[in-house]
Amino acid sequence: SPCFFPTLVRALALRSLLSLARVPPWPALAVGSAALWLFVDITGASPSAVRAWAMATFLQAAQVGRQPGNLVAALAASALAVLVLHPLDAFSTSFLLSYAIVLALLVLGLPLGEAWQERCRLWPLLPEAERRPWHRAVEAGLRGLAVAVAGGLATTLVSLLTGVHFFGLLTPGSFLTNLLLLPAATLVTLAGFTALLAGLIGPDLPAVIANHAAALVLAGIDAVITATVDLPGFGFPAQFAAPWIGPPARHLLQASQL
Repeated sequence: SPCFFPTLVRALALRSLLSLARVPPWPALAVGSAALWLFVDITGASPSAVRAWAMATFLQAAQVGRQPGNLVAALAASALAVLVLHPLDAFSTSFLLSYAIVLALLVLGLPLGEAWQERCRLWPLLPEAERRPWHRAVEAGLRGLAVAVAGGLATTLVSLLTGVHFFGLLTPGSFLTNLLLLPAATLVTLAGFTALLAGLIGPDLPAVIANHAAALVLAGIDAVITATVDLPGFGFPAQFAAPWIGPPARHLLQASQL
């Protein structure tokens, strides 16, 4: 979902700031959700942004509640809340793509990333006292790469089917591109969040620096996209042998993940 990822990054940033301020979990969730909604409202409250806000809020509530937190149930609850307000969204391509991709991240990407992280300890027999900073740095880098690759694989499985079904395109090269662009998108989102926060507090210089940094990273993202879309095999027109194959294939994939 194009709106879910930046919304989640902002939600985590707000949660970190409120945690540093020693705000209790439930009040922090209320304040953070209200602040996120203010941002959604300022940007026009588009349906995709509202869905992203609902998903981020319900997923955080599941973690704060710890009953234990069921992320899939929280995602389903957010979908129900959105459909109560806008029932016709159930027939929207954007709605289906958003929830299909986030569901894939939760039920396939996260468990796969956790399993791979367990295998990223390169020196298991080395005592903790003998471990150097570069040991920890290498393992941390591998763990981050494992999470990114797992999430990329999960979303790629969904996007390959939905891309063919909805847009008539098969884009196998998007997996490698996303590995580069998602960290860059995170930097852009955090820079925009910093600029907004600095603007609210008062000083102009940090906001200007953050906005210029975001603009530079966005220029790099645009350059990467422009350079890769024309590469051989990156993407090409495709379609199912029969139009009815797309939805059952997508549902079967999601059912197999559950």
